[in-house]
Amino acid sequence: MKVRTFSPIFVIALVVSSFAVIWTPVGAEPSKAPIDLPIKAPLEVNVILAGFSSRDLGVTPAELEGLLSRLVRSEAVAYAGFFMEDPYVVALFDVELTVIEADARLNSEIRALFGRVSYDPAALPIDVRNSFVRYVSFVREYYGTTFAIRLNDRMTDIAALTLGLVSLTNRFLPQITDGYNIYLICGLPFTGNKFPVYFSAGQTVERGNGIGAVGMNLYGGIGTYRYVVLDICAIPNPFGNFAPKTEEDVEKYLPPALYRGPRDQIQAIAMYVDEIIDNLFVKSLIYVPRYQVTFLFDVVVIDMTTTGGGLQFIVSNFIPEIFESAMKWLMPYNFYTSRFHYRTIAEAAVMRQAISVHRGIQIIDVERAFTLAERTGLIPPAPSGVTRIPVLIFLSDADIYPSSPGTIGIAWPDLSDPRYPRGAVVGLNYRFVEREGLTLVTIHEAAHTLGLAHPHDDLDETDQEVIRPGKSKPQVKTRWVFSWAETAMSYADVPQVVNQRVIYPGAYPLRTYFSAFDLDAIDRAVVTLLLGYYLNYREEVMKKLKESGLRLEDIPEAEKLLREADKAAVNAVSLFRDHNYFDRFGFAGLGAQLETAFDYAWKALTDVIELYDNVEGARQAIESTRPLIRKLESEISDLRSTVESLKGRLDAATARAEQLQRSLSQEAQERQRIQQELELTKSDLTRARTELELTKNNLSAARSEVNTYLMLAAAGMVAAAGSAAFAIASRRGSRPRVLTSST
Repeated sequence: MKVRTFSPIFVIALVVSSFAVIWTPVGAEPSKAPIDLPIKAPLEVNVILAGFSSRDLGVTPAELEGLLSRLVRSEAVAYAGFFMEDPYVVALFDVELTVIEADARLNSEIRALFGRVSYDPAALPIDVRNSFVRYVSFVREYYGTTFAIRLNDRMTDIAALTLGLVSLTNRFLPQITDGYNIYLICGLPFTGNKFPVYFSAGQTVERGNGIGAVGMNLYGGIGTYRYVVLDICAIPNPFGNFAPKTEEDVEKYLPPALYRGPRDQIQAIAMYVDEIIDNLFVKSLIYVPRYQVTFLFDVVVIDMTTTGGGLQFIVSNFIPEIFESAMKWLMPYNFYTSRFHYRTIAEAAVMRQAISVHRGIQIIDVERAFTLAERTGLIPPAPSGVTRIPVLIFLSDADIYPSSPGTIGIAWPDLSDPRYPRGAVVGLNYRFVEREGLTLVTIHEAAHTLGLAHPHDDLDETDQEVIRPGKSKPQVKTRWVFSWAETAMSYADVPQVVNQRVIYPGAYPLRTYFSAFDLDAIDRAVVTLLLGYYLNYREEVMKKLKESGLRLEDIPEAEKLLREADKAAVNAVSLFRDHNYFDRFGFAGLGAQLETAFDYAWKALTDVIELYDNVEGARQAIESTRPLIRKLESEISDLRSTVESLKGRLDAATARAEQLQRSLSQEAQERQRIQQELELTKSDLTRARTELELTKNNLSAARSEVNTYLMLAAAGMVAAAGSAAFAIASRRGSRPRVLTSST
């Protein structure tokens, strides 16, 4: 897987977003995927009655519709993986039947169409005339001379009839032109009341040898039209396709019109309708297909002939360009290349070890043949990145079969993984190659390895085999009448491949390689395969987002890519339900258009792969920065510790500041109180001063008064003292001392 690289700026952004995840919870996961597998879809099947009416069966159209709806399966399952214990369920279809009776105008046009596409056997190729003779002999022997006499003496080209009915549907019933249509006709009114005889004829692509089949009662899948023509009055020829049948097989598919009562006729019709739905409309695949793979087909011819064969014989009977064209037509969304090798048995003598002889018939041990071819380098090694599919072709003078008598070719499973093939092995008598060529056989077996089954083989969900207690699986049912389909996968001599494709104006190329039902089966499986990959990648994206701690919004364009992928997946399912799987003619390349379920499934896958790459790139970008992230995480942890410490200190400082604030507030209040007291004191002091001055003045006045009194007193005292002293002195007889200092 290529991983997207990112710019340094984006890596930084992712690192930042990673830290965002560390600090914040991750958002809710995106919603679950908008689709589920397997897809469930309606299957509207139109049953058009022509040449007879429901009244011929004793019921009304509505009653016939009701009876068929009860007798035909209500759900049809498309599988992939015949050899798997649990076959992969591709899709489930709810069957809805509608009965439509052709009106007089449409019946008239069908009668005219029969006239245009019916021929005198003498005008047809010798191979077809010989087949007609054998068919008449079978009818005479099995049904009786009366029936043989009533066979129409003109033969109707059933492929041309089918194309004509497609055109008439477009004119008279345009609303169902592109639907799944079963033309249930009785050809007796259109062939002069004689049993219709149908044929298909053409020529081999290598030499132009005429080939053909006679005696079908059923045909379908021509071009890309989902039409089946079933003539309930025609006698099917069991020897007209791949092998003689047992009497029980022949009786199972008697013409419904020959049953004696309406009830049995309706039941026979219901059986055909039911099996048409199972074998053709909802066809299963042998293997699980692969998408966007480069396939390398190693076609190895091992020439064991002594009287025929040779390199020039192979060259003249095999056209590689047609082989490669067929593969590209089947799955144009893959890539193909081919290598062609020719070896004589003398050059590849070791391959004799894979061949044994039973009752004169050569049988190829397929598993051993692959092992020997790979071990000895007969199958060259495949280049890196390429899915190689070997096709071993054993050419012999005598009859030679892979695995079991009567088997011309077999697509062998990989025993270690039965979902896929190991390759294909073909055993051919060179006279068969002279008559029918080698190209178509190789296309047939190679298409098996890509998944296609025979039109007559299918897994039937209504027939389960118990493989162990509590476990069962659908059985492969073989229904021989369905070999008459327009496909290289048929065993009947139905000419599917022509050198010049027939192009009809306004219609798809016809008569080319594979039936519409083959293409539907492959396309259905590939669409669901792509959607399965989309779901797986989407789940991985969600898982990686969760594991890495990323969110969609962290990655450029991620939300848009997921939204676009989911929208495309929803559109793919919607178109799938409308049976618009893939358009080979409008396909201009992967991603070049958005018209079909495949286109949208491819977009859903590529968008989600781009999203996956972006998420993976983002995850790897984060992984590459893990050391830096761890370092930064450590630093963040240290910073957290520092922050916690600082926070503690800040809390303490805050508390201290708050305490100081409270103290300052108290001090301010105290200061205000003191100031008020001071103002009062000042007032008191001023008053005291005033009073003091008054007191001083009073005191001064008093003092003056006192002094006056004192002076007077002193003078009195002096006078008194002088008098006393004089008296004393007089008594003593001395002269008195005169006082000189003041009191």
